[in-house]
Amino acid sequence: MKKITSLIGISAILGGCASMAPTEVSQVENDISLAKGGTGTFGEYVLHAQQADCDAASAQQHLDIAKHYDGQLLGSSASHLAEAQAAAQSALGHRREADAVLAGLQNSWDNKLAALESRVAANEGMLNRHHEKMTISNAPTGTAIRLEGVHFSFNSDSLTSESKTYLDSVVPEILERGPNAKLEVAGHSDNTGSREYNVGLSQQRADTVRDYLVSRGVSAENIRSAGYGPDSPVADNSTNEGRALNRRVDLVLN
Repeated sequence: MKKITSLIGISAILGGCASMAPTEVSQVENDISLAKGGTGTFGEYVLHAQQADCDAASAQQHLDIAKHYDGQLLGSSASHLAEAQAAAQSALGHRREADAVLAGLQNSWDNKLAALESRVAANEGMLNRHHEKMTISNAPTGTAIRLEGVHFSFNSDSLTSESKTYLDSVVPEILERGPNAKLEVAGHSDNTGSREYNVGLSQQRADTVRDYLVSRGVSAENIRSAGYGPDSPVADNSTNEGRALNRRVDLVLN
């Protein structure tokens, strides 16, 4: 009776391990499937390896229990352990094959990413050189040039002395576009506060810049002003840096 009870206990140990299928295996299988563009096998390899490891562990438990009884169970347990260990070695081979596939994919991704980053850097360099050469006097029609040197106090439309000095340097470039060149001073804001308030403040700031340029010789008939408030952001308003970039005055060359 004691031997029969032990056999039942061993069967429960072996059976309890056979149904393991970790969610991590499914996730890895899905990732590899997406990378390959088809049905992946890496998850299957890992599942087989884990199942075989589990079988081996269960057989070892079988062997340990059997050692407490007679030699009749010992031979059966040892045989089962050998089979489970062989299965684990086979599954380990599959795992290594899948690891090699994954390593190859990773290397391919790394190469593609490096090439993409190189192209991005080259494009940024070209863009920077373009902006360095482009001025108000030679920029094509439709270009919006940020007036980088224009700043206002908080909730104010009064130009700082530094802003006036900056605008003084801009006037000759505007005049170089000729007497018929049309311009728009466009005021923009971040999204802090109500839209109505921001549209009004951006309009006042645009008006201030326009009036200053007219006072320095730009034709009043050729330059208009408009306030767009937060409607045309150029950066993320969720960060301080982004909001600072969105608070701006552009000169649109029409």
